[in-house]
Amino acid sequence: MKFVKQSLVAASVITVGANVLSRFLGYIREALIANYFGTSEILDTFIVAFTIPEIMGMILFVSSSAALIPQLAKHLKDSENSHTTLFYTGLYTYLILFLTISVLLFLFREQLISELNPGMTGNIRNLSIHIFGILSWFVLFRGIEAYCIAWLYFKKHFIIPSISYIILNIILIGFLVTLYDKYNILALAYAWFIGSFVLCLIALVYSIRIVSSGFSISYNRSFAASLLYNFLIINAIESISIIYPLIDRMFAVRHLGPGPISALKYATAIFQVPAGILSAGFNVAAFPWIAELSAEKNNAGLASLYKESLYLIIFVTGVIVSGVLLFSEDITRVALQRGAFDSTSLALTSTPLFIYMIGLVSFSIFTFQMRFYYGQRKLFRLGMILIILLLVKYFGCVFLIRDFGHAGLAASTSITWILGSILITIDMRSVFNLPFKELFNASLGKMIFNIAFVSTAWILLKYLWPTTPESTLTFGFFRLTVFAVAGIGIYLLLAYILKLPEYLRLLDIFKSKLRVFGGRT
Repeated sequence: MKFVKQSLVAASVITVGANVLSRFLGYIREALIANYFGTSEILDTFIVAFTIPEIMGMILFVSSSAALIPQLAKHLKDSENSHTTLFYTGLYTYLILFLTISVLLFLFREQLISELNPGMTGNIRNLSIHIFGILSWFVLFRGIEAYCIAWLYFKKHFIIPSISYIILNIILIGFLVTLYDKYNILALAYAWFIGSFVLCLIALVYSIRIVSSGFSISYNRSFAASLLYNFLIINAIESISIIYPLIDRMFAVRHLGPGPISALKYATAIFQVPAGILSAGFNVAAFPWIAELSAEKNNAGLASLYKESLYLIIFVTGVIVSGVLLFSEDITRVALQRGAFDSTSLALTSTPLFIYMIGLVSFSIFTFQMRFYYGQRKLFRLGMILIILLLVKYFGCVFLIRDFGHAGLAASTSITWILGSILITIDMRSVFNLPFKELFNASLGKMIFNIAFVSTAWILLKYLWPTTPESTLTFGFFRLTVFAVAGIGIYLLLAYILKLPEYLRLLDIFKSKLRVFGGRT
């Protein structure tokens, strides 16, 4: 277990560290978009047109690793299967699959746009169809990139996968700044097209260098069949858990006016900063070890990794939730309010951000827990849980949109995350035979006390040092920075006084970080 912890720490340090820079650049990207387009009809048009390619790209990234890594662990036990043969077998299989999907999306772009927004007419409809046509190839490029990155994760190479979003955001920012005056919203579409192509090429070249010993035309039908089978099943499962934005956008275009779609997108982008840095980075880094422990049927190791990770997630995300809830409007104003993003846009965006943050801890736990189902191949069990949650999400939208508009759509998502984390925690407890007293012990009570203490301190600081409508963005940024540093400082100091194990584990992570870059991993 010691080897697993040290290796997982090293991988987590790399992925989380790169995610910090990536999310910062992602913020700059969203701030530029907000400056140029605000919460406008033309941005709503782009978001609706990008919905299917974007969601499919998200699904492919998760399902590629979840489908590939356990199959590799299984097939490489047979000495007749080389890495090179299996790599090119999967590459040829996925190339045909993703190319077919992209071609179909391009050919049926008009019909799909009509389904997404049946009320769209005239120039706006033509623009939406044009954008959809450009971005239909996004699926091909992102699909191949996801496959290559899954191989890199399996080989425990985390550098290129971790910096891919950094490269993507640089390309998106560069294209948006240089091409906006000429192409307007189309500049964003071209940026995503070029960015996805460049990342696909980088991942392909790097994975070939790391994985294969040369070019191969060999084709392992058994591996291709099992890979494709598991890929399609996991795609179906991931589709259930990731299509919430599609549901929100379809409700919004049918029941709400211009603006709410863009506002939900901005709120999600801010929400994804902590979620992407902490939750997604840890999930990606942890999965290869979850798959290995599952293949070895090491239930004791899995149970230990599961329990320790849950508490670490709560320790890190809990205080972030408190801070963003208390300062959601201030954060939105400092992050986005400039140019076309006016006071109306601020009001539309800050409310769903507040609601999303209520579910951040549950979202982080929920997405981490799903990796164990994939590792242990309990796909049917997970699928049934996700179908229940999809129904909760859908009917939540039906009832909440009536009185609360787009805030109701955000609330239905947070409610679903909270319920999902509860259901899977109950199920995982039975899988690992963990008594409730091991999941809810004194450490959790100390964390809750610590979070409550820091929240009280933030409320006091907010009262003593208020902001006004006349306050500049520079003042707002400086004020939030001081509050963040003070709050986190108090949080860590109190964790040290309370001797929280999660705090001590974080100290071990920083020590391990030094060993990682010293070449002693």
